[in-house]
Parts: sequence; structure tokens; C-alpha cells
Amino acid sequence: MSRRLAALDRVLVLLLAVLLLAAGLLALEWRLRVVSDDYPDQIDVPGLGALAEAAWWPWALAGAGVLLGLLGLVWLFSHLGRRSVPDVGLPQSRADGRLRVDLSTLGEAVAGQLAAAAPLDHVRARPVGTEDHPVLQVRADLAPGARGTDIRDAAEQSAADLRRALPDTDVRLQLLLDAPRRRPLRRSTATRVQ
Repeated sequence: MSRRLAALDRVLVLLLAVLLLAAGLLALEWRLRVVSDDYPDQIDVPGLGALAEAAWWPWALAGAGVLLGLLGLVWLFSHLGRRSVPDVGLPQSRADGRLRVDLSTLGEAVAGQLAAAAPLDHVRARPVGTEDHPVLQVRADLAPGARGTDIRDAAEQSAADLRRALPDTDVRLQLLLDAPRRRPLRRSTATRVQ
């Protein structure tokens, strides 16, 4: 999903959430009458009674419900995790794709290189994206006292090494950093007598 499409998706979800929340609060207010008592007991909409009594109305309502349910399922399935790309074909390969690079193994090597070159803890990598746009996503925790320039230099070196290793592919490096993990307090069983 592109950034624009993801942004549009988030805006639509936010708008739908606000509309549903407002409708729910309005229905609660109409029922409980907390803010005001000036609401009518019944809402009369001209022609709605005849429409609800039509023979086709339950079928149309059921069809709309099924359609909304299917759209909701499609929306949910589109938000499942990204597919992992286990390997990428090299351009020197023939059409049957015999020359392939295992991105998981390559990710382990890049993670090890970053862990050795930068002040990072718990470095792990996984391939994400599609076969046309593969990405090596490296997640790491910042080590206490880490400097941004050290991390930037190590990431630039790893990205350059990746481009050198796979010059004719479009494998990108994405580095995601988390805050330093808290160290658990050490408990001692020793007693101190004064």
C-alpha cells in the first residue's frame, strides 16, 4: 500500500469512526435525555412508513447488509500484515529464475553488520514488500547513550554494501529504531548485616 493510499485509508477510517461515534452518542442522548428533554418521542419522515411496508424492502436491506459486510471483510483483509518476500530473482537469471537470493539470510547478515557497527541492541531483520519492490526491514533497540551520527553512518554503510552486493536489484534497506529497553532490576538474595 502506497503512502497516499495509506493516508487516505486512515482518513476514511477516522471519518467513519467519528460518524459512528456521533450517531451512537446522539442515539444515547435521545434515549437517556441527559442534556435536553426537548426531543420528540417519535421521528416522522414522510413516505418512510410506506417504504418500510413495501415487499422488496427487506430484500434490499438484506442485500445492502451483505454488501457492507463483504466490503468490511475486504477492508479487514487488506490490513493484514505484509507478505514476506523470501527470495528475489537476480536479473542475470534466465526466465525460469534459477538465480535467486534468500533475503532472510541476507537480512541476518545485514543485522549482524549493523549490530557490530552501531550502538544497537536486539537487531533483527525480515524481508517485506513485494517481489517487484523488496525491502529488508531491520528493527533494533537503541543502546543507552547511542549517538545518531554513529547509527546514521552504520546504516549508510550497510545500505551501500547491500547496493554493492545486489547492484541490479531494487532491494531497499529500512531501519526502524525503538527506544532503549529498560534493564530489569537485579535482585540480590544476599543479606547485609551492620
